[in-house]
Amino acid sequence: MPVRSFYASLMLILLLPFAAYANAPARAPAERELDLTIYRAGVTLVRDRRMVDLESGISRLVWPNVAETLQRDSLHLGDTEPELRGYRRSTGDLTLQRLVEHHVGREVGFTAADGDDGGTGEIVSAAPLLVRTDAGVRTLAPQRLVFPGGVPDQLVAPPRVALDVATESRWRQPLRLRYLAEGLAWSLDYVGTLSADGSRMHLKARASIANETGMDIGDARVELIAGKPAIPRNDAAKGGGMMQARSMADEAARPEAAGDYHRLALPRPVTLDTGERTTVAVFDRHSIPVERQYVLRPDARLAAGGGADPGWRRVPLNTTLAWMVGDRPQPAGTLRVYEPRAGDGDVRLVGGDRLGDRAAGETVEAALGRPFDIVAERRRTDVERDANERMETVTREIRVRNAGRRSAPIRIEESIPGNWEMLEASDDWERAAADLAVWRFELEGGEERLLRYRVRIRR
Repeated sequence: MPVRSFYASLMLILLLPFAAYANAPARAPAERELDLTIYRAGVTLVRDRRMVDLESGISRLVWPNVAETLQRDSLHLGDTEPELRGYRRSTGDLTLQRLVEHHVGREVGFTAADGDDGGTGEIVSAAPLLVRTDAGVRTLAPQRLVFPGGVPDQLVAPPRVALDVATESRWRQPLRLRYLAEGLAWSLDYVGTLSADGSRMHLKARASIANETGMDIGDARVELIAGKPAIPRNDAAKGGGMMQARSMADEAARPEAAGDYHRLALPRPVTLDTGERTTVAVFDRHSIPVERQYVLRPDARLAAGGGADPGWRRVPLNTTLAWMVGDRPQPAGTLRVYEPRAGDGDVRLVGGDRLGDRAAGETVEAALGRPFDIVAERRRTDVERDANERMETVTREIRVRNAGRRSAPIRIEESIPGNWEMLEASDDWERAAADLAVWRFELEGGEERLLRYRVRIRR
């Protein structure tokens, strides 16, 4: 190759990076439309839409005010133009060097040190730091500088990303940036109010949202996803190195296709500064039929082995409230139940529970606490075992007393291990599961019931 051709090729190679970014950097405006999908695990799919103006070719687009907790490997624009070639994240953290660079050409003060008087001067160079004073240009330690105007707002701006984008023609229309961010979490609180006779309940659901993303949120459309999608957390926040762009088919797009989960769209836009928490009404259901029962749960200590009990042992019952989920799923949340207070029309708290996710049509049972007037006792009156102790016959008694005035529905649950056969029982019962026998009866106020059963267990 001739020498002249070699140098011409070399110069072309050296100039290619500069030609690729010949367009001046563009800046997306602060005005934007936010659309947020918040997952219960504390991860949010952010859709940030802004009007941008890009020249044809490859440009650098600065996108300000993104979440500090942005997962860098989840950022994407989509599969259409403009094409995202790469991006770099900047935290916008304030440093002394950035402050000095910003004041080049401006007058600053400097303090006295080691016999050197303080004074004022103009910064003419940031690296090395040179200050022009009445006595001439001199070097100074940056720690001695005094910036009379304070810290400029643009030096403490929220984090931003610089996007390298390519478009075949000029782009002057909205562009949507999508990414995953951590720090937005939500939970549900349920308020249940019983009717005067306790047979029905009005259920209200409220969503609490906390913003710890480091990004202020204004007038955002918000939807909440109930369920447990697997959301990757490869890179949660830090670092500003260059990343290669990824398509919409990667992990960032998967949470949006949440067909197996339940979606709660908030009725109005949400404004929430970083560090704040808000509560928003989500939905309510009126006049839900409910059933209150007093349940004696299985006692593992009586389930197997041992001999006859020396006497009665008091065991606690649980007050439960059960109802059917409607035609929409009921996400998990904290329930507090109130009942009317006689005389003034106000309410009092009767208990609460932590509810799990329930699909449409399922039954919910909440344990509200322990009743005061309904007491129960258990004892084992007889145990017979064969010679090799592979089979035993057990006789048990349960005594329940209602010291109150109102009738009380009672449910007794007994855990029976192994292969068992009910030989006799004083009351009707049902095999609710392979290891569970259940008795149900109504106990009037002031009434006592003695339940006795005999069971053969093969091990």
